[in-house]
Amino acid sequence: MGTRGLVIVALTALIVLVFGAVLVILSRTGSGPATSGAPSPSRSATPTPSPSPAATPYLLGLELEPEDPQPGGQRAWIRNVSGSAVQFGCWTLTSASGGTMYVTAGLRVPAGGIALLTPDVSWLRQVDSVRFLDGGGRLVDETPQLTDNAHDDQIWYRTSGQWTFGRPPIWEGAINGRIVQRKPSGC
Repeated sequence: MGTRGLVIVALTALIVLVFGAVLVILSRTGSGPATSGAPSPSRSATPTPSPSPAATPYLLGLELEPEDPQPGGQRAWIRNVSGSAVQFGCWTLTSASGGTMYVTAGLRVPAGGIALLTPDVSWLRQVDSVRFLDGGGRLVDETPQLTDNAHDDQIWYRTSGQWTFGRPPIWEGAINGRIVQRKPSGC
């Protein structure tokens, strides 16, 4: 092999090294699409489009594609970070795919508490985003577009202001609540 061949081999190796380094950097910064469904439980993170104020209740987790496709699997978690209990009855979750769910009357979450909301119907798609509205219809929180095609026990959850796909920490003491498709009377 002559000098020209060695130069070509060296340049090719340099290009491969640079490309590999760029991929490693991108994977560590969280850049790339917010998707799931990879064969391994790799995590993807995406920033929240409009962060919730510190003392406002917010969406904590969403399960778009559960292991069990029966209604009730597409759960949502909310966190009350305000300084007092919040009555969530008649609050609304709306999805970009057209689903609207109402929190049933009587769901009261204490300051610092978490509620697990179980739906009566399937209401999310594999690619979706959700808006969380208070009883007066005002936007409280929203997710970016999320993708979940894994059909497993991983969910999208918020950690340090970013949405991450994976297995969340155990949220001890979460209050069980319901979300329903039909608007409850009195709402």
